[in-house]
Amino acid sequence: IFVLGYIGIIFEEVFEFNKAAVALLMSTGLWVTYADFYQNPNGVATATVVEQLKEQLAEVSDICFFLLAASTIVEVVDSHQGFKVVTNQIKTESKKGLFWTIGFLTFFLSAILNNLTI
Repeated sequence: IFVLGYIGIIFEEVFEFNKAAVALLMSTGLWVTYADFYQNPNGVATATVVEQLKEQLAEVSDICFFLLAASTIVEVVDSHQGFKVVTNQIKTESKKGLFWTIGFLTFFLSAILNNLTI
């Protein structure tokens, strides 16, 4: 299942698949296969498997909710021209200086956005 899913992700442009859909189907298939065959020959998920699935879903949900909140904050700041204030202050002409300025700003702005979402 993993190899087929990985091939689907690799050749998504050739097959015109959506990578996220292939990855979701692959992970679902792997979890179903794992639940069917882990320490239980009759195909019923054990309590251990259900607990592991709950933990994994909780972790994935945490990441998704964090990204949703962070994206919302970025969109609100952008819609009110908040980033224009920062970009107007950048006065460098060299590519090297611009690289370091953007890296420095990104480091601190990401920390600020992280603190707003947690």
